[in-house]
Amino acid sequence: MIIDSHVHLENFYKTPISRTRRLENLKKFMKEAKIDKAIILCCVNAVNTKTVPIKEVVELVKNEKNLFVVGTLSINYTIEEFNYVKRSVKSKKIVGIKLYPGYEEFYPEDHRLENVYALCEEYDIPVMFHSGETFETGIGVKYSMPIHIDDLAIRRPNLKIVIAHLGNPWLNDVMTIVNRNKNVYADISALVWYKFDECWNKYYSDAIIRIIKWNDLKDHKLLFATDWPCHDERVYASFMKNYVAFANQLKISNYDKDLLFYKNAQKVFKI
Repeated sequence: MIIDSHVHLENFYKTPISRTRRLENLKKFMKEAKIDKAIILCCVNAVNTKTVPIKEVVELVKNEKNLFVVGTLSINYTIEEFNYVKRSVKSKKIVGIKLYPGYEEFYPEDHRLENVYALCEEYDIPVMFHSGETFETGIGVKYSMPIHIDDLAIRRPNLKIVIAHLGNPWLNDVMTIVNRNKNVYADISALVWYKFDECWNKYYSDAIIRIIKWNDLKDHKLLFATDWPCHDERVYASFMKNYVAFANQLKISNYDKDLLFYKNAQKVFKI
């Protein structure tokens, strides 16, 4: 079993691809990579002006038993937007909420998000944070540094948190935060833009193994994820397959691979 905990339906390229076609491609490439389930993350306009609205994503996948949706809210969300997300969470059409510090100017501890965190706690769904480097410049990367998630995790121990992208390049910070907070997880998506060549394969393999070993006798809390199709357009059709190959070659136990590939995702998203 493999669950990809971080994919999108946005079009990040110049080549126009309809949303329906993107969904069909997602399922096609999942099948080729032998990925059984995927979690589609919604974006805010600060990330991509071609954002697919939450309502449309929910509608697109309503008959897809192996696809799930993580909604999103801007830091300046309206009451109407919040209420829609809340209804979707209650009806289990949304299995988590994604926030985008680094693309919007806020820290995880921002008081404007208190209702969002309370909603996640009430329905036991995770809040996911974009963490690490951003595509765009012009907003300080300080907002998406993973160290800022630590205070939130301590103050809200019942809030499930997922740090996206391993907080790359602040991998050691994530190693520490995940280890010291039982409610914090991290996904391994978008570690490379093009492919895991010899240099990056070793670099990220060593980092992931180090994070797992840092947990010592505890189960690690890493989630397999790709961030498809958010990468170089030349590898649009092969990225998932290559990412699975990278994860499979990690020199970790079968038990740890099961946690990475699907068990942690099942636990976090309750799927």
